[in-house]
Amino acid sequence: MGHVSRTIAIINRLIKQDNKLFFVGNEAQLQIVKTYFPEITVFNLDDYPFRFGDKGNFTLDLLKTIKPLFKRFKKEQRDCNELTKKLKIDIVISDHRYGFKSKCATNVFVTHQINLPLSWWQYPFQLIHKRLINSFDWIWIPDTEDSQFAGKLSNMSNNPKYIPIGIISRFELYPKQIIKTINSTIIISGPIELAKEFLKNQIEHFKKEKKEKPTIICSTDIVTPEIDLVDFKLVENWIDADSIILKSKKIISRSGYSTIMDIAYLNCESDLTPTKGQKEQEYLFKIWKKKQDSGKPSIDF
Repeated sequence: MGHVSRTIAIINRLIKQDNKLFFVGNEAQLQIVKTYFPEITVFNLDDYPFRFGDKGNFTLDLLKTIKPLFKRFKKEQRDCNELTKKLKIDIVISDHRYGFKSKCATNVFVTHQINLPLSWWQYPFQLIHKRLINSFDWIWIPDTEDSQFAGKLSNMSNNPKYIPIGIISRFELYPKQIIKTINSTIIISGPIELAKEFLKNQIEHFKKEKKEKPTIICSTDIVTPEIDLVDFKLVENWIDADSIILKSKKIISRSGYSTIMDIAYLNCESDLTPTKGQKEQEYLFKIWKKKQDSGKPSIDF
């Protein structure tokens, strides 16, 4: 959903430039995009058959699904070619979907991860990643030219294909100056069992503090009977969640890249925790912590 979040900002900019847009995604993603852009034409595309496991072992999770992933990759290419021909598309923009490109159009790949956060023995995955993204005509990188927010992940190595597009956030759709009336908001995301654990820990922490209870942004399938949400406000709808986040002085969440971009854009306080086993979030957390300690957690827009 982090990819959907930043895609909203890209869609908004392209519509303002009078482009005719089509959006392709899974059912949940289509519903969210239609909430922001009811006029946009959408098409369903099956998600990748991959999920982060609850043990935090990315490599093992990937190896378990390598065969169905490759099958979906090939089907995705066929689907994209058919759509491009049918709709007479000029430009295909893929947010980190390796197979979503067409032989009949200019292809753009969106990622903040030019370099994956891998150990030395996982280097073959890096080679495959680079080969796949370099098969696109252009790579749009949501970061500054000097990689302020993604660090070595977005290092562009002077490749003319790599285009930094700056920090993007769906909150570009709203007025910038909104009075902060909410002290804290918790955003729950990630693999479901780890998300439940994170929610439970945050609830217990705030109950011990005996201070003003934060608003919680969370899908209802994460809430279980043993998690006591008495005195806490729960929000699931994205538009309602936006209203809460805009008014929040502090965001408590995982250190996903889209969340970090939102926090930088909104220039609010944050308390981030990386998801167990996700090296990207662990690395991004270190970069963000360093920016906070230096007193420069945001940039001018």
